[in-house]
Amino acid sequence: MDPSLQTVLIIFLIYGIAGIAPLYGAYRSTTRLERFATGFFLIFYAAFMLLGLALVTGTADKLTGLETISLEERNQISGFMQYIIFGGFFFTLLFGSVGANIFTTAIINTDHSEISDILKRIEDKTNEIHRKVEVPHHYSKWLMATNILLIIIGFIILMSL
Repeated sequence: MDPSLQTVLIIFLIYGIAGIAPLYGAYRSTTRLERFATGFFLIFYAAFMLLGLALVTGTADKLTGLETISLEERNQISGFMQYIIFGGFFFTLLFGSVGANIFTTAIINTDHSEISDILKRIEDKTNEIHRKVEVPHHYSKWLMATNILLIIIGFIILMSL
């Protein structure tokens, strides 16, 4: 891979590693204000990372459209784009979704007694239904095998882009 493309990947990797500090801060937050601030920051951080990835994607698309680059360079950009697409998914999942979860946790009322009561009633009902309905054991193995197969196929399709 071209050294300039490797440099871009290393920069995004460094920014991704730097995002672990606010992620750890969100884990250690105890007050509502701390959770609110760290959740908001993680959402902002994910948006910042995705903006950079979008700029790189746009530039790579323009480069592949040029007629002056060789086939080898186009293949390098294609391989580079797989890492960028995976990075966008990873940063969205890791920083954006965790930040949104922590942010909404800070907004929600801190008294969870009503939610606990509702969850206890739901758990009791599901346990009662589970006792009444016997699920065949072989069905769950087939379902798990099908899910694993679909994940592998999805991963192969993603890597072939």
